[in-house]
Amino acid sequence: MALLVNLHNYQAQKTGELKKSVVIFICTFDYFDKDRYMYTFKNRCEEDTSLYLGDERTAIVLNVNGTVGEINEELKGALRYMAGQKPVSDYAEKLDKAVKEVKINEKWRRDYMTLAMKLDENKELAGPEKSISAIRKGKGKCSDELFMEMFDLNAEQLAEITEMINNAPDKSDWDIAEAILFG
Repeated sequence: MALLVNLHNYQAQKTGELKKSVVIFICTFDYFDKDRYMYTFKNRCEEDTSLYLGDERTAIVLNVNGTVGEINEELKGALRYMAGQKPVSDYAEKLDKAVKEVKINEKWRRDYMTLAMKLDENKELAGPEKSISAIRKGKGKCSDELFMEMFDLNAEQLAEITEMINNAPDKSDWDIAEAILFG
């Protein structure tokens, strides 16, 4: 799929069809540890930094706890609001009002709860999936005792994982984790 998208983007670039796009990530932590409010990235070639793809794609990472850099007061107020502070700018107040409206909308609350439950389920599966992946890769290289110690498993749990890996080699680590956790 990504290859098709890239080919399409390449063809569109040649004919001038690509639109300017911006992807915004809002983080409650500073991914780059530079304490900036905002990090802006353009589409540049890593091997030759003088080359740009020219599709005008921009990625912006916003840090709600940032203190470094120049941003307007509206954005600063919105970031503070997202960090859990009271709204102090017009935009943050509008955002707060919209959040309150969503909270009282029954359908949106139900959709949100469904999404939250799905995210919790995915978090629950993420750890076991990584363990299963490591067991699959380390099979024959590590002892059962080491696997049991590393992943806090008993012999029965390790045997169940190993059996599923051996009996269904095409089954993904995610599917095995789901089968073990949810039967």
